Amino acid sequence: ICDTLTKEAVAVVREDFTQWQISDVHGSAAHRNVAITILNARGLSHVDLFFSYNSLSRVSNLKGRIYDEDGNLVRELRHDEFSDRSYRPGFAVYSDTRIVSTDLYYNQYPFTVEYEYSVVYTGRYLNQTWTPVTATEISLEKAGITVEMPGDFSFRYQSGNISDTVPVIQEEPQSRVSHSW
Repeated sequence: ICDTLTKEAVAVVREDFTQWQISDVHGSAAHRNVAITILNARGLSHVDLFFSYNSLSRVSNLKGRIYDEDGNLVRELRHDEFSDRSYRPGFAVYSDTRIVSTDLYYNQYPFTVEYEYSVVYTGRYLNQTWTPVTATEISLEKAGITVEMPGDFSFRYQSGNISDTVPVIQEEPQSRVSHSW
């Protein structure tokens, strides 16, 4: 990690890549791979995974790994280290939203945690937020998102905090198009 990324940072997002694959009007899937290096104890609040899903989606391929400062695998996360629980905001009488999260503790700094998971959605469900950096004390090394869809589909997007963000558009085999940032 270069010095400019670690200066005044508590953590560095080494990579955060998301790939959306829209198959048709009835479904899509998102695959995410994120690796974050925790530089000191103040960075521990940024190590945990946290995402939601509901009855129109299902989670698969949920994996996690911890690496030491030299990049050696310390261990793979066990299935019971991922919590899957019901989420009901205080104002809701009923909610089918569920939360997947972790609550890791490892204190040999710096260390890196890598998460990988997929979410399969039923129906046209692409109203998602992509935010690779969630706090000012986190640096970003690499991030990207790709949306792959049938060539006759279109979608709208809005970018924030980055001016003139235009995707790279590529024609894919079998009349598909991908938009990458």
